[in-house]
Amino acid sequence: MKKYLLSLIVAAVAAGAMAFTTVKAPVEEGLAVQYQFEGSSMDDVYDTELWSEITGTAPSCVEGDLPCVVEVQSGSIGDWLNARNEQQILNDAKTRKP
Repeated sequence: MKKYLLSLIVAAVAAGAMAFTTVKAPVEEGLAVQYQFEGSSMDDVYDTELWSEITGTAPSCVEGDLPCVVEVQSGSIGDWLNARNEQQILNDAKTRKP
């Protein structure tokens, strides 16, 4: 009887401990979002209205002096742009356009 009671107490303590232990799910990295620049000059590059989120296949861009597609890992396009100067935006652009 003592073994039964001891087993029951151990099982109750173990169940109680597991009930209050949380299992942390792995943190998923945010998916990168691609944006296409629709402006016609570098003067327009900070205008968030001229950037559109790309859904589906990215456009093919001809090499040029303006950013065409950028990839934002986290945050908004506005935050991404404001954290960079024009040269950094050009350097970070996946593709460029004329």
